[in-house]
Amino acid sequence: SERLSSAFAVNASGRVVGWSTDADGHVQAFLTGADGVGMTGLGFLNAATADVRQSFATDVNASGRVVGWSLDAEGREQ
Repeated sequence: SERLSSAFAVNASGRVVGWSTDADGHVQAFLTGADGVGMTGLGFLNAATADVRQSFATDVNASGRVVGWSLDAEGREQ
């Protein structure tokens, strides 16, 4: 299946956040290293709940702290 990704924000160090589809087709938030190098999946909020399969990172501050949200199977934001 096709892998997709989208960036939402970049901080002064070049760390990028956004979302990417994983090997199972789930949408997962990501964070890159400085200057956009590498990509780390950030998992899902409330990961113990198997029906949460979408997460989005929407901003990153100068310290590298990320904000974002997840959707559960019923479409509720977390």
